[in-house]
Amino acid sequence: MTSMEMPENVPAKKKGKVLQTVLSLLIFAGFVVFLFVPKLAGYGTSLFQQLLDLFKGNFTGYNLAKISLYAVIGMYAVLLICTVAGLFVHRRGAAAFNFIKTFVAVAVMAFFAYAYISDPAQTAPLFDQLKALFYDEKTYLAINAVSLSLAVGVLAMIVLSIVTYKGKGVVKLVYLLLAAGFFAVATFKFVEGYTFFDLFGDFTLNTGTVGNVTRIVLLVFGYAMLANLALALLAMAMPHSGGLDIVRAAAMFLIGIAALIFVGIYGGFANLFSSLGTVITAGIALVQLIYTVIVLCVGHKMRVNREAEEKALAAAAEKAAEAESAAKPAEEVPVQPAEAPLPEAAEEPVQESNPDADKANAAFEEAASFSFDDAPEEPAQTESAYDSAIRDEAEPAPQAEEPAFDFEKAKYDGNFNRQYADFVAQEEARAKQQQQQTYYGGAQQQQQTYYGGAQQQQQQPYFGQQPYYGAQQNAPGGYYSAGFIPDAFISSLTPAERDEFDRLFISRIYGDNKRLPAYRIGGDNREFFTKIFVFMGRYRNVISDGLLEKIYSYSNSIR
Repeated sequence: MTSMEMPENVPAKKKGKVLQTVLSLLIFAGFVVFLFVPKLAGYGTSLFQQLLDLFKGNFTGYNLAKISLYAVIGMYAVLLICTVAGLFVHRRGAAAFNFIKTFVAVAVMAFFAYAYISDPAQTAPLFDQLKALFYDEKTYLAINAVSLSLAVGVLAMIVLSIVTYKGKGVVKLVYLLLAAGFFAVATFKFVEGYTFFDLFGDFTLNTGTVGNVTRIVLLVFGYAMLANLALALLAMAMPHSGGLDIVRAAAMFLIGIAALIFVGIYGGFANLFSSLGTVITAGIALVQLIYTVIVLCVGHKMRVNREAEEKALAAAAEKAAEAESAAKPAEEVPVQPAEAPLPEAAEEPVQESNPDADKANAAFEEAASFSFDDAPEEPAQTESAYDSAIRDEAEPAPQAEEPAFDFEKAKYDGNFNRQYADFVAQEEARAKQQQQQTYYGGAQQQQQTYYGGAQQQQQQPYFGQQPYYGAQQNAPGGYYSAGFIPDAFISSLTPAERDEFDRLFISRIYGDNKRLPAYRIGGDNREFFTKIFVFMGRYRNVISDGLLEKIYSYSNSIR
């Protein structure tokens, strides 16, 4: 089923773009502030001062710290580029730029923190370094540029995910909380009194194959926790992350169970709860796997139900269209409104039969018919009193037989029967010429006219379901620029939107749709506006937002 975006989402799209722009500016402003305040932990200066020292050649740190500063420069370049680019794209593009720059900022600041705690000059244990970097007894979160940058970056990812993906963003937030839950027991004992932070140091177990394997499995488990957290944060920015979620959940569960088994073998299963950190993290891995399976099953069921509803809606629309087409006659001509009675004019002498006027009327009747291929040849005109009076005039040259009229081409090519419009123009010229001639065969003189005025009106012919507007179309500026357009919706469009509407739903240059009724200018188009949004998906890439909004507004106004 082709996906389509309903018009009621258009205002939401505009609001979403504004919200994404505001969030983009706030994120950029926050990281710019952290460039100057507060100071960096362990350095005693601001991040900006460290960058100045790097450019001046006065930086005294080791190589990895220097590389991390270059990474910070690249991070701010990405922040600036994504912020500016997000101003010139649509809502989804702005959200993508926000996710990219926020994730890059979090990754770079995490690398900067790793470079700080990996400094060979640091003699304190890893846990004490991390505690000094991120924890404070009064404020809980240490106030420094690194900790605040990471906190703001993670918070921005959460807000962006919920704003962009709504309910799916909340599901992704639970994934992130589960991934962070592994670190809630970082101070618990994993094996022989070693904590999570000790896993990354030089910890040793008793010699032997079981001890070596247990050490390797726990080390892999520790790095897997870090990778799981990073992937959970990355999944916050992904619209569809089901495959990634199930893979990492299954991997964490397998590694956690392996760590639990080897710790039990190494220290004895009777003493397993003395390694409480390993037990709890294995349990969290199981919960994460169960949650992932539930989310995937519910999402699959919702997707199946949505597809079934869309198919049922399309089938109902198709059946309704077939029923209406079967109920209609083969050729349906719209009923013209009754003409207002004309004021009574003074009695005039009865005119004699005028063969030329009859010929013009016959031409109009012939044009109103649906087929021009089998039109009989015009019989020879008998000479009348009027012909006798003007027989001294030069006989008009015989006209060549007109070629067969291609109705289908005239109906769909957007030109609206220019040949017939030329015929009307010729007849009007002949009528003006006849008005200047005087009839001498009767008792009084009268002026002959064939068209116009309040005395005689011609009904516009119809071609299929599409009324003919050839005269308006030949007026300056096209048929839409005439003095009056008998269609409220067409009159509300701009010239560019009228041309676009003609191409899409009248000329149908992108293909015909038998289930969507043809639009009739000046006719009853309620069926068209009722069914148009069922098939709007095929036009989503070619229709403009302005025309889409006007179609939606007009369809609501006629309900």
